[in-house]
Amino acid sequence: MTTETMTPPATTLSTATPEPAPAKPAKPAPQRDRNIYAVVDIAPETQAYALARYSRSAASLRESVGWISNQKAADFLETFYFAYGHKSIADMAHITLALENISVLAAVLIEDEPLWDGQERSTRYQDFSKSRYVLPGELDGQSDQKEAFVATADNLFTVYNTLTKELYIHLAEALPRPEEMDPAAYKRTLNARILDVTRTLLPYATRTSVGQITSARVLERQLSRLLASPYSEVQAIAREMKEACKQPGFSPLEVRMQSSLEALIAQHPASAEALKELAGVFAATEPAPTLVKYAEPSGQQAVAERRLSEFARDLLKGLEPDTSRTAHLVENDPPLLEAVTTLLYRYSDLAYHQIQAVVRGLSKAEISEIYDAAQQARGRHDGWLREQQSGYGRIYDILIDAKSMQDFFRHRRTVQVRQEITPRHGFVSGKEWFGLGLPARTVEAALSGGQVERYDRTLRETAQAVRSLEAQLPLAAQYLLPLGFKRRALFKMDDAQAAYMIETRTGVNGHFQYRKAAFEMWEELNRVQPEIAKWVRVTPFEASDFLNR
Repeated sequence: MTTETMTPPATTLSTATPEPAPAKPAKPAPQRDRNIYAVVDIAPETQAYALARYSRSAASLRESVGWISNQKAADFLETFYFAYGHKSIADMAHITLALENISVLAAVLIEDEPLWDGQERSTRYQDFSKSRYVLPGELDGQSDQKEAFVATADNLFTVYNTLTKELYIHLAEALPRPEEMDPAAYKRTLNARILDVTRTLLPYATRTSVGQITSARVLERQLSRLLASPYSEVQAIAREMKEACKQPGFSPLEVRMQSSLEALIAQHPASAEALKELAGVFAATEPAPTLVKYAEPSGQQAVAERRLSEFARDLLKGLEPDTSRTAHLVENDPPLLEAVTTLLYRYSDLAYHQIQAVVRGLSKAEISEIYDAAQQARGRHDGWLREQQSGYGRIYDILIDAKSMQDFFRHRRTVQVRQEITPRHGFVSGKEWFGLGLPARTVEAALSGGQVERYDRTLRETAQAVRSLEAQLPLAAQYLLPLGFKRRALFKMDDAQAAYMIETRTGVNGHFQYRKAAFEMWEELNRVQPEIAKWVRVTPFEASDFLNR
Protein backbone atom coordinates (compact mmCIF):
# COMPACT_ATOMS: atom_id res chain seq x y z
CA MET A 1 0.00 0.00 0.00
CA THR A 2 1.30 3.36 -0.96
CA THR A 3 1.05 6.18 1.51
CA GLU A 4 0.60 9.80 0.11
CA THR A 5 2.00 12.74 1.95
CA MET A 6 -0.18 15.93 1.73
CA THR A 7 2.22 18.77 1.05
CA PRO A 8 0.81 22.19 0.22
CA PRO A 9 1.90 23.67 -3.08
CA ALA A 10 4.92 25.94 -3.06
CA THR A 11 2.93 28.87 -4.40
CA THR A 12 0.68 28.73 -1.41
CA LEU A 13 3.61 28.95 0.94
CA SER A 14 5.08 31.95 -0.81
CA THR A 15 1.91 34.06 -0.80
CA ALA A 16 0.39 33.22 2.59
CA THR A 17 -0.07 36.09 5.08
CA PRO A 18 0.93 35.16 8.61
CA GLU A 19 -1.79 35.30 11.21
CA PRO A 20 -1.47 38.46 13.41
CA ALA A 21 -0.44 37.89 16.96
CA PRO A 22 -3.28 38.25 19.41
CA ALA A 23 -3.58 41.95 20.42
CA LYS A 24 -2.74 42.86 23.97
CA PRO A 25 -5.70 44.31 25.78
CA ALA A 26 -5.62 48.15 25.64
CA LYS A 27 -4.59 49.86 28.82
CA PRO A 28 -7.57 51.77 30.16
CA ALA A 29 -7.17 55.57 30.24
CA PRO A 30 -6.46 56.83 33.73
CA GLN A 31 -9.60 57.93 35.46
CA ARG A 32 -9.39 61.51 36.68
CA ASP A 33 -11.98 62.78 39.10
CA ARG A 34 -13.63 66.05 38.24
CA ASN A 35 -11.97 68.78 40.29
CA ILE A 36 -13.49 72.22 40.58
CA TYR A 37 -12.21 74.76 43.08
CA ALA A 38 -11.75 78.47 43.64
CA VAL A 39 -8.36 80.14 43.82
CA VAL A 40 -7.83 83.21 46.02
CA ASP A 41 -5.07 85.43 47.36
CA ILE A 42 -2.79 85.12 44.32
CA ALA A 43 -0.98 88.05 42.72
CA PRO A 44 -2.66 88.87 39.37
CA GLU A 45 0.48 88.22 37.31
CA THR A 46 1.10 84.86 39.02
CA GLN A 47 -2.53 83.99 38.35
CA ALA A 48 -2.18 84.91 34.68
CA TYR A 49 0.93 82.75 34.29
CA ALA A 50 -0.61 79.82 36.16
CA LEU A 51 -3.71 79.83 33.97
CA ALA A 52 -1.62 80.28 30.82
CA ARG A 53 0.23 77.05 31.70
CA TYR A 54 -2.97 75.11 30.99
CA SER A 55 -2.13 75.43 27.29
CA ARG A 56 1.49 74.36 27.81
CA SER A 57 1.43 71.88 30.69
CA ALA A 58 -0.75 69.09 32.06
CA ALA A 59 -0.15 70.34 35.60
CA SER A 60 -3.09 71.33 37.76
CA LEU A 61 -3.57 74.92 38.82
CA ARG A 62 -2.54 74.02 42.37
CA GLU A 63 0.73 72.56 41.03
CA SER A 64 1.32 75.53 38.74
CA VAL A 65 0.79 78.09 41.47
CA GLY A 66 3.17 76.25 43.77
CA TRP A 67 5.82 76.06 41.06
CA ILE A 68 5.65 79.69 39.95
CA SER A 69 7.57 82.45 41.65
CA ASN A 70 6.95 86.12 40.93
CA GLN A 71 10.19 86.30 38.98
CA LYS A 72 9.25 83.31 36.83
CA ALA A 73 5.92 85.00 36.09
CA ALA A 74 7.66 88.22 35.08
CA ASP A 75 10.09 86.36 32.80
CA PHE A 76 7.25 84.41 31.20
CA LEU A 77 5.21 87.57 30.56
CA GLU A 78 8.20 89.38 29.08
CA THR A 79 8.60 86.56 26.56
CA PHE A 80 5.05 85.53 25.70
CA TYR A 81 3.06 88.74 26.31
CA PHE A 82 5.45 91.37 24.99
CA ALA A 83 7.88 89.54 22.69
CA TYR A 84 5.45 87.01 21.16
CA GLY A 85 2.33 89.15 21.48
CA HIS A 86 0.09 86.58 23.20
CA LYS A 87 -2.27 89.29 24.49
CA SER A 88 -4.88 86.85 25.81
CA ILE A 89 -2.57 86.06 28.75
CA ALA A 90 -3.30 89.50 30.20
CA ASP A 91 -7.03 88.74 30.16
CA MET A 92 -6.41 86.35 33.07
CA ALA A 93 -4.79 88.92 35.37
CA HIS A 94 -7.48 91.05 37.00
CA ILE A 95 -6.54 94.10 39.04
CA THR A 96 -8.71 95.99 41.52
CA LEU A 97 -7.97 99.71 41.77
CA ALA A 98 -9.48 102.39 44.01
CA LEU A 99 -9.50 105.91 42.57
CA GLU A 100 -10.57 108.27 45.32
CA ASN A 101 -11.22 112.01 45.41
CA ILE A 102 -11.12 112.49 41.66
CA SER A 103 -13.44 114.72 39.65
CA VAL A 104 -16.64 113.47 38.02
CA LEU A 105 -15.13 114.57 34.71
CA ALA A 106 -12.14 112.27 35.26
CA ALA A 107 -14.41 109.44 36.40
CA VAL A 108 -16.45 109.64 33.19
CA LEU A 109 -13.27 109.33 31.11
CA ILE A 110 -11.84 106.53 33.24
CA GLU A 111 -15.02 104.48 32.88
CA ASP A 112 -15.11 104.89 29.09
CA GLU A 113 -14.00 101.30 28.40
CA PRO A 114 -16.27 98.67 26.78
CA LEU A 115 -14.92 95.87 29.03
CA TRP A 116 -14.88 97.90 32.25
CA ASP A 117 -16.38 96.78 35.57
CA GLY A 118 -16.70 99.11 38.53
CA GLN A 119 -18.76 101.42 40.68
CA GLU A 120 -18.80 105.16 41.35
CA ARG A 121 -20.19 107.11 44.29
CA SER A 122 -23.90 107.56 43.76
CA THR A 123 -25.30 111.07 43.48
CA ARG A 124 -28.74 109.59 44.16
CA TYR A 125 -27.85 108.23 47.60
CA GLN A 126 -24.98 110.41 48.83
CA ASP A 127 -24.88 114.11 49.69
CA PHE A 128 -21.85 115.69 47.99
CA SER A 129 -21.92 119.01 49.85
CA LYS A 130 -19.03 117.97 52.14
CA SER A 131 -16.63 116.45 49.60
CA ARG A 132 -16.90 119.57 47.40
CA TYR A 133 -14.87 119.82 44.19
CA VAL A 134 -11.49 119.50 42.44
CA LEU A 135 -9.59 122.53 41.15
CA PRO A 136 -8.29 121.56 37.69
CA GLY A 137 -4.59 121.99 37.06
CA GLU A 138 -5.34 124.16 34.04
CA LEU A 139 -6.10 126.97 36.53
CA ASP A 140 -2.57 126.95 37.97
CA GLY A 141 -1.00 130.37 37.59
CA GLN A 142 -4.29 131.90 36.39
CA SER A 143 -5.35 133.89 39.44
CA ASP A 144 -8.29 135.81 37.92
CA GLN A 145 -9.77 132.76 36.22
CA LYS A 146 -9.22 130.66 39.33
CA GLU A 147 -11.04 133.20 41.48
CA ALA A 148 -14.01 133.23 39.10
CA PHE A 149 -14.04 129.44 38.97
CA VAL A 150 -14.04 129.12 42.77
CA ALA A 151 -16.80 131.71 43.20
CA THR A 152 -19.04 129.95 40.66
CA ALA A 153 -18.35 126.46 42.02
CA ASP A 154 -18.96 127.61 45.61
CA ASN A 155 -22.28 129.08 44.57
CA LEU A 156 -23.33 125.82 42.90
CA PHE A 157 -22.65 123.88 46.09
CA THR A 158 -24.42 126.49 48.22
CA VAL A 159 -27.55 126.28 46.08
CA TYR A 160 -27.29 122.46 45.93
CA ASN A 161 -27.14 122.26 49.73
CA THR A 162 -29.90 124.84 50.31
CA LEU A 163 -32.37 123.42 47.78
CA THR A 164 -31.80 119.88 49.02
CA LYS A 165 -32.86 120.92 52.54
CA GLU A 166 -35.77 123.15 51.48
CA LEU A 167 -37.21 120.66 49.00
CA TYR A 168 -37.04 117.92 51.61
CA ILE A 169 -39.37 119.96 53.82
CA HIS A 170 -41.81 120.50 50.92
CA LEU A 171 -41.76 116.79 50.04
CA ALA A 172 -42.30 115.66 53.63
CA GLU A 173 -45.37 117.92 53.82
CA ALA A 174 -46.73 116.42 50.58
CA LEU A 175 -45.93 112.80 51.53
CA PRO A 176 -46.37 112.17 55.28
CA ARG A 177 -44.76 108.99 56.55
CA PRO A 178 -47.15 106.00 56.54
CA GLU A 179 -47.46 104.39 59.98
CA GLU A 180 -46.16 101.06 58.69
CA MET A 181 -43.02 102.62 57.17
CA ASP A 182 -39.78 102.63 59.13
CA PRO A 183 -38.69 106.24 59.93
CA ALA A 184 -35.12 105.65 58.73
CA ALA A 185 -36.35 104.12 55.45
CA TYR A 186 -38.77 107.03 55.00
CA LYS A 187 -35.98 109.57 55.46
CA ARG A 188 -33.66 107.72 53.04
CA THR A 189 -36.41 107.50 50.43
CA LEU A 190 -37.26 111.20 50.60
CA ASN A 191 -33.57 112.15 50.51
CA ALA A 192 -33.06 110.06 47.39
CA ARG A 193 -36.07 111.69 45.71
CA ILE A 194 -34.70 115.16 46.45
CA LEU A 195 -31.15 114.32 45.36
CA ASP A 196 -32.62 112.99 42.12
CA VAL A 197 -33.62 116.60 41.46
CA THR A 198 -30.77 118.62 42.96
CA ARG A 199 -27.83 116.49 41.74
CA THR A 200 -27.95 118.34 38.43
CA LEU A 201 -26.50 121.41 40.20
CA LEU A 202 -23.24 119.57 40.85
CA PRO A 203 -20.42 120.55 38.46
CA TYR A 204 -18.13 118.11 36.63
CA ALA A 205 -15.44 119.21 39.13
CA THR A 206 -17.33 117.48 41.97
CA ARG A 207 -15.17 115.05 43.91
CA THR A 208 -16.14 111.41 43.59
CA SER A 209 -14.54 107.98 44.00
CA VAL A 210 -14.39 105.01 41.65
CA GLY A 211 -13.58 101.35 42.22
CA GLN A 212 -12.72 99.30 39.16
CA ILE A 213 -11.84 95.70 38.32
CA THR A 214 -10.31 95.13 34.90
CA SER A 215 -8.09 92.64 33.17
CA ALA A 216 -4.49 93.73 32.62
CA ARG A 217 -5.16 93.95 28.87
CA VAL A 218 -8.04 96.39 29.39
CA LEU A 219 -5.98 98.29 31.96
CA GLU A 220 -3.06 98.66 29.54
CA ARG A 221 -5.38 100.07 26.86
CA GLN A 222 -7.08 102.31 29.42
CA LEU A 223 -3.75 103.70 30.62
CA SER A 224 -2.58 104.43 27.07
CA ARG A 225 -5.78 106.37 26.42
CA LEU A 226 -5.74 108.28 29.72
CA LEU A 227 -2.05 109.15 29.50
CA ALA A 228 -2.83 110.86 26.18
CA SER A 229 -5.76 112.85 27.62
CA PRO A 230 -5.60 116.65 27.25
CA TYR A 231 -6.69 117.05 30.91
CA SER A 232 -3.77 117.38 33.35
CA GLU A 233 -5.78 115.69 36.14
CA VAL A 234 -6.53 112.65 33.98
CA GLN A 235 -2.89 112.32 32.92
CA ALA A 236 -1.80 112.47 36.57
CA ILE A 237 -4.40 109.85 37.57
CA ALA A 238 -3.14 107.52 34.80
CA ARG A 239 0.44 107.85 35.98
CA GLU A 240 -0.62 107.09 39.55
CA MET A 241 -2.67 104.08 38.39
CA LYS A 242 0.37 102.73 36.56
CA GLU A 243 2.56 103.27 39.61
CA ALA A 244 -0.03 101.60 41.88
CA CYS A 245 0.27 98.44 39.78
CA LYS A 246 4.03 98.36 40.38
CA GLN A 247 3.83 98.82 44.18
CA PRO A 248 2.54 96.44 46.87
CA GLY A 249 -1.21 96.82 47.07
CA PHE A 250 -3.49 97.08 50.09
CA SER A 251 -3.98 93.64 51.63
CA PRO A 252 -6.61 93.17 54.38
CA LEU A 253 -4.97 89.82 55.15
CA GLU A 254 -1.61 91.51 55.78
CA VAL A 255 -3.28 94.15 57.96
CA ARG A 256 -4.89 91.44 60.09
CA MET A 257 -1.63 89.56 60.37
CA GLN A 258 0.38 92.62 61.34
CA SER A 259 -2.20 93.65 63.94
CA SER A 260 -1.81 90.22 65.61
CA LEU A 261 1.96 89.96 65.22
CA GLU A 262 2.95 92.18 68.16
CA ALA A 263 0.67 90.31 70.56
CA LEU A 264 1.94 86.93 69.32
CA ILE A 265 5.58 87.95 69.77
CA ALA A 266 4.82 89.18 73.29
CA GLN A 267 3.29 85.79 74.13
CA HIS A 268 6.03 83.78 72.38
CA PRO A 269 9.25 85.85 72.47
CA ALA A 270 11.42 82.85 71.61
CA SER A 271 9.54 82.48 68.32
CA ALA A 272 9.81 86.13 67.29
CA GLU A 273 11.92 85.48 64.20
CA ALA A 274 9.73 82.61 63.04
CA LEU A 275 6.60 84.71 63.55
CA LYS A 276 8.07 87.59 61.55
CA GLU A 277 9.00 85.20 58.79
CA LEU A 278 5.47 83.82 58.82
CA ALA A 279 4.02 87.35 58.66
CA GLY A 280 6.15 87.98 55.57
CA VAL A 281 4.25 85.24 53.77
CA PHE A 282 1.15 87.43 54.02
CA ALA A 283 2.89 90.57 52.71
CA ALA A 284 1.07 92.39 49.94
CA THR A 285 2.35 91.87 46.40
CA GLU A 286 2.60 94.14 43.38
CA PRO A 287 -0.54 93.63 41.24
CA ALA A 288 0.89 93.95 37.72
CA PRO A 289 4.41 95.36 37.59
CA THR A 290 5.24 93.63 34.30
CA LEU A 291 1.97 93.87 32.40
CA VAL A 292 1.59 97.66 32.63
CA LYS A 293 5.19 98.83 32.50
CA TYR A 294 5.13 99.45 28.75
CA ALA A 295 1.81 101.34 28.73
CA GLU A 296 2.53 104.61 26.94
CA PRO A 297 0.36 107.51 25.69
CA SER A 298 -1.46 106.76 22.45
CA GLY A 299 -1.36 109.51 19.85
CA GLN A 300 -4.17 108.04 17.75
CA GLN A 301 -7.05 110.02 19.24
CA ALA A 302 -5.17 113.34 19.11
CA VAL A 303 -4.29 112.86 15.42
CA ALA A 304 -7.84 111.80 14.58
CA GLU A 305 -9.29 114.76 16.48
CA ARG A 306 -7.07 117.24 14.65
CA ARG A 307 -7.97 115.99 11.18
CA LEU A 308 -11.62 115.06 11.69
CA SER A 309 -12.41 118.29 13.58
CA GLU A 310 -11.36 120.18 10.47
CA PHE A 311 -13.74 118.16 8.29
CA ALA A 312 -16.58 118.64 10.79
CA ARG A 313 -15.96 122.38 11.04
CA ASP A 314 -15.88 122.87 7.25
CA LEU A 315 -18.76 120.58 6.29
CA LEU A 316 -21.16 121.39 9.15
CA LYS A 317 -20.65 125.13 9.57
CA GLY A 318 -23.78 127.22 9.97
CA LEU A 319 -25.88 124.39 11.44
CA GLU A 320 -27.37 124.74 14.92
CA PRO A 321 -27.89 121.62 17.08
CA ASP A 322 -31.35 120.09 16.94
CA THR A 323 -32.26 119.59 20.61
CA SER A 324 -35.91 118.69 20.03
CA ARG A 325 -35.57 114.94 20.68
CA THR A 326 -34.45 113.02 23.75
CA ALA A 327 -34.05 109.63 22.04
CA HIS A 328 -33.99 109.31 18.26
CA LEU A 329 -33.71 105.95 16.48
CA VAL A 330 -31.95 107.05 13.30
CA GLU A 331 -32.22 105.56 9.83
CA ASN A 332 -29.56 103.03 8.85
CA ASP A 333 -27.07 103.68 6.08
CA PRO A 334 -24.52 101.39 4.41
CA PRO A 335 -21.58 100.79 6.81
CA LEU A 336 -19.20 103.20 5.08
CA LEU A 337 -21.67 106.10 5.21
CA GLU A 338 -22.54 105.22 8.81
CA ALA A 339 -18.86 105.24 9.81
CA VAL A 340 -18.21 108.62 8.15
CA THR A 341 -21.33 110.12 9.76
CA THR A 342 -20.22 108.80 13.14
CA LEU A 343 -16.67 110.16 12.72
CA LEU A 344 -18.07 113.65 12.10
CA TYR A 345 -20.64 113.24 14.89
CA ARG A 346 -17.86 112.63 17.41
CA TYR A 347 -16.26 116.01 16.64
CA SER A 348 -19.39 118.15 16.44
CA ASP A 349 -22.35 119.02 18.65
CA LEU A 350 -25.05 118.33 16.06
CA ALA A 351 -27.68 115.60 16.06
CA TYR A 352 -26.82 112.48 14.08
CA HIS A 353 -29.61 112.98 11.55
CA GLN A 354 -28.31 116.49 10.76
CA ILE A 355 -24.85 115.15 9.93
CA GLN A 356 -26.34 112.18 8.11
CA ALA A 357 -28.13 114.52 5.69
CA VAL A 358 -24.84 116.26 4.89
CA VAL A 359 -22.89 113.01 4.42
CA ARG A 360 -25.53 111.59 2.08
CA GLY A 361 -24.87 114.56 -0.21
CA LEU A 362 -21.07 114.09 -0.34
CA SER A 363 -19.22 112.64 -3.31
CA LYS A 364 -17.48 109.26 -3.13
CA ALA A 365 -14.13 111.03 -3.11
CA GLU A 366 -15.13 113.23 -0.14
CA ILE A 367 -16.42 110.22 1.80
CA SER A 368 -13.20 108.31 1.16
CA GLU A 369 -11.10 111.29 2.22
CA ILE A 370 -12.83 111.47 5.62
CA TYR A 371 -12.66 107.73 6.19
CA ASP A 372 -9.01 107.57 5.12
CA ALA A 373 -8.16 110.33 7.62
CA ALA A 374 -9.36 108.07 10.44
CA GLN A 375 -7.25 105.18 9.18
CA GLN A 376 -4.18 107.37 8.79
CA ALA A 377 -4.39 108.32 12.47
CA ARG A 378 -3.78 104.71 13.41
CA GLY A 379 -0.35 103.89 14.89
CA ARG A 380 1.46 100.59 14.72
CA HIS A 381 -0.17 99.17 17.85
CA ASP A 382 -3.55 100.94 17.53
CA GLY A 383 -6.81 99.29 16.65
CA TRP A 384 -9.60 100.92 14.65
CA LEU A 385 -11.35 103.89 16.20
CA ARG A 386 -14.58 103.22 18.05
CA GLU A 387 -16.34 105.54 15.60
CA GLN A 388 -15.51 103.09 12.79
CA GLN A 389 -17.58 100.30 14.33
CA SER A 390 -20.54 100.16 11.97
CA GLY A 391 -23.24 97.80 10.75
CA TYR A 392 -25.32 97.64 13.95
CA GLY A 393 -29.07 97.17 13.63
CA ARG A 394 -30.17 99.97 15.99
CA ILE A 395 -28.55 103.40 16.37
CA TYR A 396 -29.96 105.73 19.02
CA ASP A 397 -28.95 109.38 19.25
CA ILE A 398 -29.67 110.34 22.88
CA LEU A 399 -29.66 113.81 24.46
CA ILE A 400 -30.22 113.92 28.24
CA ASP A 401 -28.73 115.53 31.34
CA ALA A 402 -25.12 114.52 31.89
CA LYS A 403 -25.71 112.58 35.11
CA SER A 404 -28.47 110.44 33.65
CA MET A 405 -26.25 109.89 30.63
CA GLN A 406 -23.66 108.34 32.95
CA ASP A 407 -26.23 105.68 33.84
CA PHE A 408 -26.73 104.96 30.14
CA PHE A 409 -22.96 104.73 29.71
CA ARG A 410 -22.99 101.74 32.08
CA HIS A 411 -24.51 99.57 29.32
CA ARG A 412 -21.29 98.07 27.98
CA ARG A 413 -22.85 95.88 25.29
CA THR A 414 -23.24 98.95 23.11
CA VAL A 415 -20.91 101.01 20.95
CA GLN A 416 -20.86 104.44 22.59
CA VAL A 417 -19.69 107.57 20.78
CA ARG A 418 -19.69 110.58 23.10
CA GLN A 419 -19.64 114.22 22.06
CA GLU A 420 -17.72 116.77 24.10
CA ILE A 421 -19.09 118.54 27.16
CA THR A 422 -20.78 121.83 26.19
CA PRO A 423 -23.41 124.25 27.52
CA ARG A 424 -24.90 124.64 24.01
CA HIS A 425 -27.59 121.97 24.51
CA GLY A 426 -29.06 123.78 27.52
CA PHE A 427 -30.91 122.24 30.47
CA VAL A 428 -34.45 121.23 31.39
CA SER A 429 -36.23 124.16 33.06
CA GLY A 430 -36.75 123.94 36.81
CA LYS A 431 -40.55 123.74 36.54
CA GLU A 432 -40.39 120.81 34.13
CA TRP A 433 -37.48 119.15 35.95
CA PHE A 434 -39.14 119.34 39.37
CA GLY A 435 -42.40 118.18 37.81
CA LEU A 436 -40.74 115.04 36.46
CA GLY A 437 -39.22 114.05 39.80
CA LEU A 438 -41.58 115.32 42.51
CA PRO A 439 -45.31 115.26 43.35
CA ALA A 440 -47.42 118.14 42.01
CA ARG A 441 -47.99 119.55 45.52
CA THR A 442 -44.23 119.71 46.13
CA VAL A 443 -43.67 121.47 42.79
CA GLU A 444 -46.32 124.06 43.68
CA ALA A 445 -44.60 124.68 47.03
CA ALA A 446 -41.22 125.01 45.25
CA LEU A 447 -42.70 127.51 42.78
CA SER A 448 -44.16 129.69 45.52
CA GLY A 449 -41.08 129.26 47.73
CA GLY A 450 -38.68 130.45 45.01
CA GLN A 451 -36.73 127.19 44.68
CA VAL A 452 -37.66 126.69 41.01
CA GLU A 453 -36.65 130.24 40.08
CA ARG A 454 -33.35 129.92 41.99
CA TYR A 455 -32.57 126.63 40.24
CA ASP A 456 -33.06 128.19 36.79
CA ARG A 457 -31.15 131.35 37.65
CA THR A 458 -28.19 129.41 39.04
CA LEU A 459 -27.83 127.26 35.92
CA ARG A 460 -28.17 130.27 33.59
CA GLU A 461 -25.55 132.27 35.51
CA THR A 462 -23.21 129.28 35.61
CA ALA A 463 -23.54 128.83 31.84
CA GLN A 464 -22.43 132.44 31.38
CA ALA A 465 -19.42 131.86 33.63
CA VAL A 466 -18.54 128.71 31.66
CA ARG A 467 -18.70 130.56 28.34
CA SER A 468 -16.50 133.34 29.70
CA LEU A 469 -13.88 130.87 30.97
CA GLU A 470 -14.18 128.79 27.79
CA ALA A 471 -12.66 131.56 25.69
CA GLN A 472 -9.42 131.42 27.71
CA LEU A 473 -9.24 127.97 29.33
CA PRO A 474 -11.62 125.59 27.52
CA LEU A 475 -10.58 122.49 29.47
CA ALA A 476 -11.00 124.18 32.86
CA ALA A 477 -14.39 125.53 31.74
CA GLN A 478 -15.72 121.98 31.25
CA TYR A 479 -15.10 121.23 34.94
CA LEU A 480 -17.41 124.10 35.89
CA LEU A 481 -20.43 123.00 33.85
CA PRO A 482 -23.27 121.57 36.01
CA LEU A 483 -24.44 118.01 35.37
CA GLY A 484 -27.92 119.32 34.58
CA PHE A 485 -26.77 120.49 31.16
CA LYS A 486 -27.61 118.00 28.45
CA ARG A 487 -25.02 115.79 26.82
CA ARG A 488 -25.33 114.00 23.50
CA ALA A 489 -24.09 110.47 22.75
CA LEU A 490 -24.66 107.80 20.14
CA PHE A 491 -25.49 104.19 21.13
CA LYS A 492 -25.22 101.37 18.59
CA MET A 493 -26.65 97.97 19.50
CA ASP A 494 -28.73 94.97 18.46
CA ASP A 495 -32.39 94.40 19.37
CA ALA A 496 -31.62 92.21 22.39
CA GLN A 497 -29.51 94.96 23.95
CA ALA A 498 -32.10 97.61 23.10
CA ALA A 499 -34.72 95.50 24.90
CA TYR A 500 -32.44 95.06 27.91
CA MET A 501 -31.74 98.80 28.19
CA ILE A 502 -35.43 99.67 27.86
CA GLU A 503 -36.60 97.06 30.37
CA THR A 504 -33.87 97.96 32.89
CA ARG A 505 -34.08 101.74 32.64
CA THR A 506 -37.87 102.15 32.56
CA GLY A 507 -38.31 100.38 35.91
CA VAL A 508 -40.17 102.41 38.54
CA ASN A 509 -37.18 102.50 40.91
CA GLY A 510 -34.93 104.30 38.41
CA HIS A 511 -34.16 107.98 38.02
CA PHE A 512 -37.04 109.80 36.35
CA GLN A 513 -34.99 111.27 33.49
CA TYR A 514 -33.43 108.08 32.23
CA ARG A 515 -36.79 106.35 32.71
CA LYS A 516 -38.30 108.92 30.38
CA ALA A 517 -35.48 108.55 27.85
CA ALA A 518 -35.69 104.75 27.90
CA PHE A 519 -39.45 104.88 27.36
CA GLU A 520 -38.87 107.11 24.34
CA MET A 521 -36.37 104.52 23.08
CA TRP A 522 -39.19 101.99 23.18
CA GLU A 523 -41.58 104.37 21.40
CA GLU A 524 -38.99 104.84 18.64
CA LEU A 525 -38.52 101.08 18.30
CA ASN A 526 -42.28 100.60 18.22
CA ARG A 527 -42.50 103.22 15.46
CA VAL A 528 -40.20 101.31 13.11
CA GLN A 529 -40.56 97.68 14.30
CA PRO A 530 -43.73 97.05 16.32
CA GLU A 531 -43.36 93.28 15.79
CA ILE A 532 -40.25 93.39 17.99
CA ALA A 533 -41.27 96.21 20.32
CA LYS A 534 -44.38 94.34 21.50
CA TRP A 535 -42.17 91.77 23.23
CA VAL A 536 -40.18 94.32 25.21
CA ARG A 537 -41.34 94.46 28.85
CA VAL A 538 -41.45 98.22 29.01
CA THR A 539 -42.77 100.12 32.05
CA PRO A 540 -44.78 103.22 31.04
CA PHE A 541 -43.16 106.39 32.27
CA GLU A 542 -46.30 107.51 34.11
CA ALA A 543 -46.02 104.60 36.59
CA SER A 544 -44.36 105.98 39.73
CA ASP A 545 -44.45 105.55 43.48
CA PHE A 546 -42.64 108.33 45.35
CA LEU A 547 -42.34 106.31 48.56
CA ASN A 548 -40.93 103.21 46.87
CA ARG A 549 -37.23 102.93 45.98
